[in-house]
Amino acid sequence: MKGNKYVELYHQRKKEFFLFLVLMPLRALSSVAVMTIIASIIDFAMSGSLTQLPKYFMYFGVYILVDFLINIFDAKIHFTLIQKSISSLKQRLFQKMMWQDKDVFHDKSSTYLSVIENDVEILREVLYTIMDMMEDFMRMFFATLIMFYYSWQIGLFVLLTSFLQAFIPIAFGKKLERSGAKYTEGQEKHIATLKDYLSSHMTAKIFHIETMLTRNYGKTVCEVETKWKEKEFLNSFVNSFSYVFNKIAYLGIFLVGGYLLMIGSIRLSIIVAITNVVSYISGPSLYLVDDLAKIKAAQTALLRIEKILNQEITKEPTDDPLIALHTIQLVDVSFAYEKKSILKAVSYQFDRNQKYLIVGKNGAGKTTLLNLLSGLEEKYTGKILYNNIDQRQISRKNIAKNICLIEQTPFLFNDTIFNNVTLFETFRIEEVEQALAQVGLLDYVLGLKDGLQTVLFENGRNLSGGEKQRLALARALLRKTPFILLDEYTSNLDNRSLKEIERCIFSLKNVTVIVVSHRTEEKDENYQHIIRIEDKQILMQK
Repeated sequence: MKGNKYVELYHQRKKEFFLFLVLMPLRALSSVAVMTIIASIIDFAMSGSLTQLPKYFMYFGVYILVDFLINIFDAKIHFTLIQKSISSLKQRLFQKMMWQDKDVFHDKSSTYLSVIENDVEILREVLYTIMDMMEDFMRMFFATLIMFYYSWQIGLFVLLTSFLQAFIPIAFGKKLERSGAKYTEGQEKHIATLKDYLSSHMTAKIFHIETMLTRNYGKTVCEVETKWKEKEFLNSFVNSFSYVFNKIAYLGIFLVGGYLLMIGSIRLSIIVAITNVVSYISGPSLYLVDDLAKIKAAQTALLRIEKILNQEITKEPTDDPLIALHTIQLVDVSFAYEKKSILKAVSYQFDRNQKYLIVGKNGAGKTTLLNLLSGLEEKYTGKILYNNIDQRQISRKNIAKNICLIEQTPFLFNDTIFNNVTLFETFRIEEVEQALAQVGLLDYVLGLKDGLQTVLFENGRNLSGGEKQRLALARALLRKTPFILLDEYTSNLDNRSLKEIERCIFSLKNVTVIVVSHRTEEKDENYQHIIRIEDKQILMQK
């Protein structure tokens, strides 16, 4: 996002923005036109004649109808423009987030959530504010013209006081900005402290430090609320000056208008009408403090949004030669995480239609090896070859078609069982049922009240650990991936669930299964190859 940061959000909304620019002056003109109508009504009332009554009723009715229609259409365009702009922005942000490297995403996931939840909503409010300011200043322009037309003396006085009224918030701009920034900083600290302390609930119970944490949190709350008080008091102080000049403007209208009325240079109806539109001239100045504060506060949010939108993402290979995966070969592969070596110069080949078991101590690099094989780790040295083709030449889409990694704790969406198996891709119900039958879940699912349309609670809280694992395995079977990788699938499973999954994976034909597990004593005979990772190397056991 370059150039004018706010206007650029409307770049793809040219039609709506054009209509807004057309309707904005019409709405402004319609608002101030009431000045002329009020003057005419007063003159009519003072004349004592009823002959023109129907005409004025007709004029007033037409005005009301036109003003109503303009306001309705303007509001629709106004809301549509913002809605489409914000929707487009959220989608662009989400796309950037999802295509980030997994380590980068993991480190910034909380920041990403905050940007979409808070920063984008701040921007939405600012867009409302900017559009309202544009309309306010357009009304101010027309009201000034009409006021000068009827009385340049009154117009000049009102314009002068409005200028002074606007000058006050500008003069205090730096102080207002600093106070707003201090409050924002304090609020961020408060939120960070709150999240940290709430996350420490178990630790607080263990060490009995609830009172201490409550005391510390209270200090943080007092600090941020003090900054809020200082910010609001400064805003009120500046606003008070603005209101003083606003009252002076009204007083000047009556003084100057009274003198002009006395010498016969103006009609009473014009003075009354002018008092009704003076708010369109002085009004923008009254709200200028708050509006500028909102815009300034949004700058930080906008910078965070920009930072995400400007992030580079890994480009997918355009020439994707892999069709069906038969072998995965590691050639002198080394991997380090935060300068800590995990695997060093590992060479090994995994072949199609084989069963592999990978064992080793915690932290030996078993999970890292699975991530490397599935293309989730990119910062390695050496080569990983798919059918003798460098992994880096293969798109993530194609890798996903050929390799499915089932994590130790599979993630499940707060959605239907059907969507959790299909992962929102297009599959026939019969295919989904077949995959569930293979993992021994079909009867259970069909026995539920809503069957495949049963909605899972957050991350599948209404499923057991074994049912989660089998559901995740069904995802791989549905896609018929030739390589299935399972990371510690035996952990936290009862014997029944364990046997169901083992029955399934060992019955699979034309599929390579690579399992990381710490339970090996009873199932060694089911694997053609047993691999031990020790001292950052692969050691063969079988």
